[in-house]
Amino acid sequence: MRSWSLPLATHKPPPCGPGLLSCGDAGRMIDPLTGEGIWHAMRSGQLAGELAGKLLETRTPERDLVRKYVRAVQREVTWPTAARRALEMTITFIVEHDLYRSSSVRRLLEWGYTRGELEVAKRPVNQRA
Repeated sequence: MRSWSLPLATHKPPPCGPGLLSCGDAGRMIDPLTGEGIWHAMRSGQLAGELAGKLLETRTPERDLVRKYVRAVQREVTWPTAARRALEMTITFIVEHDLYRSSSVRRLLEWGYTRGELEVAKRPVNQRA
């Protein structure tokens, strides 16, 4: 049996260049908090397809297409995922230091989970607060 590390989303942009818009796992877009990558792959693929279609229609230079794709992926996938990574590190700190025993921390976590606030990466950009 063999395994390998998952290409977790980081602050780095996905590897791209003329003729290459990497999506999903190839673009290092796995959510570090949940290990999920299907939504990230689907959304980044959709962004790549939309922008590639515009390239064909408008004859946009490839370097401009790459820049637009990287910005769109950072805005819709990478930055929200980085926020989730920060949340994961915060939760780890809370657990390691027994802060979860505090009633105020428990209420805050309950509020975040019951309202779905921790699923910010999956909401359309115009619905994020």
